[in-house]
Amino acid sequence: MRSVALLPYAIFSLFHTLTFTRTTLFPQFFPPGPPATAGGQPTPHPIAKKIHMFVKSNYNPAMKAVSFIELAIMARVTLGVFVLSNSLITPILYAHFLRQRYYQSAFTREGCGLREPESRRIRQEAR
Repeated sequence: MRSVALLPYAIFSLFHTLTFTRTTLFPQFFPPGPPATAGGQPTPHPIAKKIHMFVKSNYNPAMKAVSFIELAIMARVTLGVFVLSNSLITPILYAHFLRQRYYQSAFTREGCGLREPESRRIRQEAR
């Protein structure tokens, strides 16, 4: 069960690796094709184009999944305090992490059930 905490890291790593491969490695090892129009951008390698389309189509659903996994981890860590499987400081530290993610990630706010305009209104009322 503890390996579930590695899922967000694995998902982030997958997308970072794919983007790094497409933007840095492919231009070094597989030269781009000729420009589609005179003076335009060179056409990317077909595999680089497929990687780009995969990342573009799957990034948002993957980040939503990460936000729900992080919330599930928080529930598990909190439950762990009551069944004495982890220390009291663990949910406190993880709650701080989730708080930071909440303010930095629209996906986490959405996972908490708040849409962007509603969360902006709540923050303005808090000030």
